[in-house]
Amino acid sequence: MNRRTTFHYPFTRTARPVGNPLLEFWRHARAGRLPPPHLPFADEVTTALARLGRMDGLPRALVEAVTRDVITPRYAWAVPDDAALDLLAGLGPLVEIGAGTGYWAALLRARGVRVTATDARPYRNEYCAMRWTRVVRADARRAAARAGPSALLLCWAPPLDPMALHALEGYSGRTVALVSDGPGGSTAEDAFFERLERAFVLRTARELPAWSGTRATLTIHEAHAE
Repeated sequence: MNRRTTFHYPFTRTARPVGNPLLEFWRHARAGRLPPPHLPFADEVTTALARLGRMDGLPRALVEAVTRDVITPRYAWAVPDDAALDLLAGLGPLVEIGAGTGYWAALLRARGVRVTATDARPYRNEYCAMRWTRVVRADARRAAARAGPSALLLCWAPPLDPMALHALEGYSGRTVALVSDGPGGSTAEDAFFERLERAFVLRTARELPAWSGTRATLTIHEAHAE
């Protein structure tokens, strides 16, 4: 499924994630297994797979692809793990731009991190249809300009979209946390990565769980010394 597909899932009111269900979905999908029934929206995955044939005879790659396409609009495209969340927690307070469903922010808030989650169109747009925590409706440039000394978090910024660049242009703080597949990939624009490289120094990089055929990295960047 192309990530620019418009999703027609029914909207769900705010839920609170117990543990890290997206990571559980990812682990089961990568192994070609059905998700545990207790996970929110596991029934949607099971129903989608049941339409394709016998549940015990589906290829692993197909199970993963269907799970990914059903679940990512409900949670997030990028899959957080404990190490990534710990690393981000150490940067708090955070201002997240393009928070979507608020899933990453919800997990961070559950760890006691102060996060201001923002999105121009929170909860329901062409990428998501769910609400995990409060996300403030805000323009990327203005939200970043109001971040002050807080670290800026960008998690899988939409491709061919100036959102990430506008956030970086508005930001006057010193720390940017970025979840992406890097320059030339499927996140943000080349102009964003060029500006990031000019104005910031890469301090930390950590690989994240990723869906087949993709890669995801959490990178921490610090502004050049003046």
